[in-house]
Amino acid sequence: MGTMQEENRILVIKICSIWALTAGSWAVLSINTPLLLDEIAGKEVSPTWQGVFTATTALSGMLFCGVGGYYSDRVGRMEFLIPWMIIFSLSTVFVACSTVYKSVFLLWIARVPALSIPSTIIHAILADYMSESALMETYGYATATFGISVLVSSSLCGLISLYISRLAAIIFAAFLAFGGLLLTVITKLPSRVRPQLHSKNLQEELVLLSKPPTRVTDGLLKIYRNTQLRNFILALVLLRTGNTNIQSLLVLFLAYRLKWKTPEVSALMVVGSLVVIGVQLLGVKCVLTNNKACVVLIISLSLAPLVAMAYAFAMSATEMYAVAVMSSLLTISGTILDTKVAALASESNSTGLVLGCVGTLHNSLDVVTSLSLGRLMSWSFSSYPPSSVMSGLPFVVNSAIYVASLLIVTHTKYRLHILHEER
Repeated sequence: MGTMQEENRILVIKICSIWALTAGSWAVLSINTPLLLDEIAGKEVSPTWQGVFTATTALSGMLFCGVGGYYSDRVGRMEFLIPWMIIFSLSTVFVACSTVYKSVFLLWIARVPALSIPSTIIHAILADYMSESALMETYGYATATFGISVLVSSSLCGLISLYISRLAAIIFAAFLAFGGLLLTVITKLPSRVRPQLHSKNLQEELVLLSKPPTRVTDGLLKIYRNTQLRNFILALVLLRTGNTNIQSLLVLFLAYRLKWKTPEVSALMVVGSLVVIGVQLLGVKCVLTNNKACVVLIISLSLAPLVAMAYAFAMSATEMYAVAVMSSLLTISGTILDTKVAALASESNSTGLVLGCVGTLHNSLDVVTSLSLGRLMSWSFSSYPPSSVMSGLPFVVNSAIYVASLLIVTHTKYRLHILHEER
């Protein structure tokens, strides 16, 4: 960050601060909502309800990510971020009310705001002001900020739940959300955007995206015609979907197999967050220094299916911690793919549309997978004891999504290698 201009450095700090407060609130809710649902609905049907909740969030993201990304290219990024922050802040109030009134309906309403929407806008803002050389490092800072926020908020959530109450932890999440809203409202983006990229190879790859689209259909058509961008978008969508599935299933799975409560789940998230922070701050710098992004991407995607399946085979707390650490190490693949997609789209002046497409496709797939895996987990819980590997069957099925992402990336890289040799 030391090589950035002062204006850009201040912008990154402000955006990461907004992301930290939002992520911290989200982390507290992601720990407490499934456990609260488990108490209200019961262990047999709570996985099905969790699938419905995840599908609701995914449907919201599907409807608003693409539209918000497209219009933020023209109207402004903050004009779409502020309304979402308002809705998200109100959702924390609904979760607090559901704690008092034991209402599944209030929990369901609280799941409407999708985290993929601010993620899309925040990544688009950073891509607007950063050159290609600084973009991966900046995305690494954003992901590390997410990890630090999850670490701190999860730790405080566990302590507050242990020594005070779950309701107090949810009120803490509400304070974080409203703090993020206030910071978003007072943040003003600089008028000067980053300089255009001048890489010859990148210009050749983006020849079909050289002009900003005047309509959504024009922009989508140009994205579709750019094979490399299209394939990386699909790979990123599948990778995010696999990660989301693990996040949505893990808390209920831990409660069923290991009988964990809020403090134990919080401790696991703290350890995972520590690893994510190290990977994003040190790992990304190492990748940039040695120019090994593609190699690291292929290796991490190759390990992802094995790590996803390992959750089903973890029978003790030690084994679960080991799997969580491995899963956190592989988050670098998401940062690399995010950067490649943003870099390929940046010269078109439609970064918001491209990242919005990623969010829309991701959430569309989430609707299907969350409902399917939620039903599958309900069946596996009712059919197999906690000590059976089959009780973790959804994690085995989820590993196929990572395999698909790996195949797309390797095929794209092979195709680019062949084209390079032909030239």
